[in-house]
Amino acid sequence: MRFDFLELHDPLEDNTLLTWLRAYTIIPKHVESPSEKNQKALEIIRVLREIDSRLASKGHPSWRTEWIKLMPCKVSKSALKDWFMGRASVPLIAIKILNHFGNKQEIDLLNNKIEFISSSRGKPFRLPVVLDENLAYLVAAILCDGHLYKDSFRVSFEITNEEIIKKFQAKLNTVFSMNYTYSIRIDKRKNRKKLFKIMFKSKPIVRLLTRLFNIPRGKKSHLIEVPEQVLCGSPEIKKAFLEGVFDTDGGHRGRGLGLSTASPVFRNQIAIMLEELNLKVSRDEWVNRKYNKKYYGLYFRKKASETLSCARVPKRPKGPDHIFYNL
Repeated sequence: MRFDFLELHDPLEDNTLLTWLRAYTIIPKHVESPSEKNQKALEIIRVLREIDSRLASKGHPSWRTEWIKLMPCKVSKSALKDWFMGRASVPLIAIKILNHFGNKQEIDLLNNKIEFISSSRGKPFRLPVVLDENLAYLVAAILCDGHLYKDSFRVSFEITNEEIIKKFQAKLNTVFSMNYTYSIRIDKRKNRKKLFKIMFKSKPIVRLLTRLFNIPRGKKSHLIEVPEQVLCGSPEIKKAFLEGVFDTDGGHRGRGLGLSTASPVFRNQIAIMLEELNLKVSRDEWVNRKYNKKYYGLYFRKKASETLSCARVPKRPKGPDHIFYNL
């Protein structure tokens, strides 16, 4: 199912026109070098003009004025004119408010045409329109080992395994059509491993992760849950998500594999997903005396003769657990 990009607007943070995310709608005649995004913008403008024409012909000549009044902050008539002329991008919240005038069919059409998201200052940014296996992996990895900053639109992902950081980097660049790179940080403290880190700033990506996948910003270990889109997704989506979970948070437990988390909901959801793969999962919980904090775990035995068809099983938990690649 295609994402509803109109949900990327956050009423708590987007309290001025300059902070609103927009569907990119600068049409070709207003740019020096028209590209694919400008052609897609032309399609959105065409639908907006059809809405304007239809409402005006049905005895609502002043509907634009009413539209402005319904918006959560002041919008000038000149800004409104620029949206219809294709000189400025249309805010997502402005499209959503069109529901007030009975334009559900047109709004659905507009939402299906949105692919590039922009802000008042940032460059147009292409977002994925559906949940695929690469995005499912990224969501899991960020949920487990990533961090969304509370006070900025920054995303960071840090891990001690270079193979995993390269895998994360490749999927990130594939999904968002970007060229993010990772850095190496040397921890000079005794017995510390090198850390591999990717950090970037992107309001559209943060909104995608928080608004559509409900990943909390700031400290989140006790709050995380498997996103609804994954729980309702195809077996391939679920396997890709589990791959991301066990690449980052998984490890050996006893004679099998498992994980531990501060979120009982997350532990139970992962257990159910594993059981759907015909794995017999055991659950446990304990209190970490050092941190005086309760943790929730699961583990399962894994043999070559069982349901899992393993590409490789690391001898120590420092390596990735390639346990879902060939299911």
